[in-house]
Amino acid sequence: MLIDEKEIELIKSKYLGTQKDDKKRSLKQGDKFKQVFVFEWDASEDTSQDINPLYAKKHDPKILFGKGYMAGVDQNEQKKIYDSTGKLVKNRDDGEDIARKARELMTERDWRIFRENNDIMAKGSKVPFPYRNWDEIPNLHPALRDNISFSGFTRPMPIQMQAIPVGLNFRDMIGLAPTGSGKSAAFLIPLVNFLLRMPPIRDHLIQDGPYSIIMAPTRELAIQIQEEFIKLSRDTHLRSIQVVGGKSAEEQGSSIGRGVEIVIGTPGRIEDLIKRQYLVLNQCYYVILDEADKMIDLELEESVNFILEAIPPQLNKSIDKEREVLDQEQQMMKGMKFYKTFVMFSATMLPQIEKIARKYLRFPSMVQIGEPGGGKKDIDQRVEFVTEGSKKQKLTQLLHKFPQPPILIFVRERVDTESLANYLNKCGFNAVTLHGSKTQEQREKALKSLKDGINDILVCTNVAARGLDVEGVSHVINYHAPSNIVDYTHRIGRTGRAGRKGMATTFITSQDDGLLYDLKKFMQDNDQHIPNELANHPAARFKGGFAAIGEGPSGEGQPQSGGKPGGGSKTVPTSTQVSKSHHM
Repeated sequence: MLIDEKEIELIKSKYLGTQKDDKKRSLKQGDKFKQVFVFEWDASEDTSQDINPLYAKKHDPKILFGKGYMAGVDQNEQKKIYDSTGKLVKNRDDGEDIARKARELMTERDWRIFRENNDIMAKGSKVPFPYRNWDEIPNLHPALRDNISFSGFTRPMPIQMQAIPVGLNFRDMIGLAPTGSGKSAAFLIPLVNFLLRMPPIRDHLIQDGPYSIIMAPTRELAIQIQEEFIKLSRDTHLRSIQVVGGKSAEEQGSSIGRGVEIVIGTPGRIEDLIKRQYLVLNQCYYVILDEADKMIDLELEESVNFILEAIPPQLNKSIDKEREVLDQEQQMMKGMKFYKTFVMFSATMLPQIEKIARKYLRFPSMVQIGEPGGGKKDIDQRVEFVTEGSKKQKLTQLLHKFPQPPILIFVRERVDTESLANYLNKCGFNAVTLHGSKTQEQREKALKSLKDGINDILVCTNVAARGLDVEGVSHVINYHAPSNIVDYTHRIGRTGRAGRKGMATTFITSQDDGLLYDLKKFMQDNDQHIPNELANHPAARFKGGFAAIGEGPSGEGQPQSGGKPGGGSKTVPTSTQVSKSHHM
């Protein structure tokens, strides 16, 4: 069938687009864009996520080291995804579960994290790793292990974790730890373990003296150390004697003559017994010096040196070569030969203590818990500015508000203890006193009445600031503020012990300006609330209370409190002056 040319042109114009349709078709309003977005979905064209696995996980920007948030995004959702700080803490404490990880699987990094978590710092070469629980301690005498459990020690405290392995290796050690941290058990457990493996001091061994001496600055601390020793040596052959002033030296010498493994006492009385030939140290293999900084404060350095010089020099470890010292420690661990092991605990490293350490310790390990000389963050420290005349009223209000016994109240002078205790007893409280003029029997009776709950309040001088361990002290009140921050630290350390919470309140008057600078800094370092009156006090801006003339904040001369303008450059005594608390 033939198609004419005209028909062919029509077909071409229609399919090649040359045909013009003069008739316009009208569309309904709803159908105008009906066909524009109709297409088949292809999953490969999804741009909501990147199919490249390299970019599948979004980068964590760690804004402000994981503590910040990105703007415009829900913060709760960001916490779930980007809370890197919380994840790090969780991974450190719970994820890796370092505290329960098998000891043989622990790495150097694990031990470093464990020490950081427990605020332990160890220095020295080849310091042994800590013991995380009592079961990890090898070669512990069965009787001692039973007595540890009997004493109620469920798990080691940080100082015990690190100090016990050092002691069991017969390593000389310097320990720095806050009060109430468990130091007594830290040095007694290695000592008792050593003594239980030695022959009893009987018969011919008596003439060469005890195997060990422990020196403490105060009678109260010596008594408490012996009480702790008795618990750990229960049902064993070990004998101890406590030698302190206030008791007959002849009776103490007679007890030593019957044979004891350990002598616990104050340097003055130990020195006296040596001079009177009641005590010899020919086989003294273990020396412990507790509260060394307090001994310096009490001017006992000469007595300490005299006692240490009384130990035969042939018992000393090598002074020149660390390798020889390590070999000698290995010999002691094997029971082949014994040398003197010297352990010293202190709250601060005074120059005199460093001098003793350099002279008598051999390549020691240093174990530190927290900041040296620092306080404890689990003690709620409070400061109240009062007048001298309003103190008693403020004190009674405070005791009614926080009545939970036992409570310690510190005063400045001996006479203040009796007058304040009489006042409190008249007000219906139950108080007893403790100061340096009391006999040893009176001191022990006062402490026992407080521990047994017969009395609720102990009014005392600085004599009770160190070494006093009364379980569960809820509140320490500085009725008279201490003259320096060291005494303040040890006073408040009577509470908040062994992991418990505690409270300390200090009354501040216009006479206490010399303490305010150090007190403010101390409270800041321990994350305590600082009242505005202390924070803005002029005496808290300068060391020692007020700056010297010509050293004011503006550089101009400023008269001191109570002084005359232009009256010289005399300054208020600084808070670093140490009070002679042994006179209390």
